[in-house]
Amino acid sequence: MTRRRSPMTSEATWSVVSVFGPDRSLLTHLDAIAAQTVRVVVVDDGTPAPDAEVFAALEERDDVDLLRQPRNAGIAAALNRGIQAAFDGGADRVVTFDQDSLPSADFVSGLSDEFDRATARGVIDPAFVVPEFWATIRQVSRTAEDGTLIAIRTIQSGMLLPRSTWERIGAMREEFFIDLVDEELELRALSAGLAPIAAPGVALHHHLGAAYRRPLLSGGFRGSPLPPIITLSTPFRYYYRVRNRRVVNRMYGRRFPARLAAETFMEILHLVEVLRYARPRGPVWAAARRGWRDGRKGSAMGRVPAELEPGLRDVRWALEPVDRG
Repeated sequence: MTRRRSPMTSEATWSVVSVFGPDRSLLTHLDAIAAQTVRVVVVDDGTPAPDAEVFAALEERDDVDLLRQPRNAGIAAALNRGIQAAFDGGADRVVTFDQDSLPSADFVSGLSDEFDRATARGVIDPAFVVPEFWATIRQVSRTAEDGTLIAIRTIQSGMLLPRSTWERIGAMREEFFIDLVDEELELRALSAGLAPIAAPGVALHHHLGAAYRRPLLSGGFRGSPLPPIITLSTPFRYYYRVRNRRVVNRMYGRRFPARLAAETFMEILHLVEVLRYARPRGPVWAAARRGWRDGRKGSAMGRVPAELEPGLRDVRWALEPVDRG
């Protein structure tokens, strides 16, 4: 297979893309990603009924390594497998993406250049680099004395991870399955004395999830302090969000008490709105309660319990959807 070295980076930078049930838009996104990296590793996380044409097209590409997970094991497991394959193949750095991530032409070079600048300054030991803007979210907590943007609540899609960080702090926690995988990695890096940083001005276009218009009586009026748009996850995600939040709080609460208390409070407020608009709300409430219980000691991790899935599949949101284009 042909391997191409991007002219925009001085290091061997590969990309890893996790996918689950991708459509043909993935192929367009891969074109944008492959143009910026030496090689692309695509990891299918056990798609139950894959699109044969899409996967045939992936198999035919000489710039893509396609890895197939035997079962749906979660985004952390998929990314870990892809990242390890990239480092085993000779990568020095890896940029991770979701299947619906569409980077601009200078995205990877922007991340890589900022990592090099931060390292050269010698003031901060960077753990990894994320874009300053992820969709509408600014991933920055403060600006360091040397001008480096210190990142916070980083999202793994669009993250440049060097081999040194992977070897120092280890892989993503596969038992988390999906939510808070990236936040736990960030907190682990901070605990090890490494700083997550953001590349100034770099942005990643990404959909935030299903968007709904806030009802008038719930603060959806002009001048309201509440945002006019509510972004909701798929119902089963609230099991993971509650469970993994409790696990993260137990793991890092003593080291980052103020931050995690604030994040937990915001999560509770969001869950209140979720329960308000869920129809029926019983399955979501059951998932949240089970997540809280399972996260108490962290002994019941991995995939959402099978008995919760049928009810969660039937949940709909009693809100007007917004077309974000």
